[in-house]
Amino acid sequence: MGSILKKQFKVAGGKLLKASFSVDDGKLKDVKITGDFFLYPEEAIDGLISILNGVEFAEESIVETISEYLKVNKAEFVGASPQDFAKLFTDEPEGS
Repeated sequence: MGSILKKQFKVAGGKLLKASFSVDDGKLKDVKITGDFFLYPEEAIDGLISILNGVEFAEESIVETISEYLKVNKAEFVGASPQDFAKLFTDEPEGS
């Protein structure tokens, strides 16, 4: 099992996204998301975190999974996008 990674990503416009997670066999595990973004309805965050566990650790897979989840659950982000969350997980930290 991979070690826990902690990352943050500042969205254009100022919102800060934070995540802790591990990657095991190329898939996201132990996902936790925080930050100063909004997701409506609020209870959708638990389902989002749940479906991200097990998703392929690749930007395109993360974007597709989040986009489909939002559509099916009639949920929406305020201050962030599925692409922003994919970058949160997959971009290398600055200075690495």
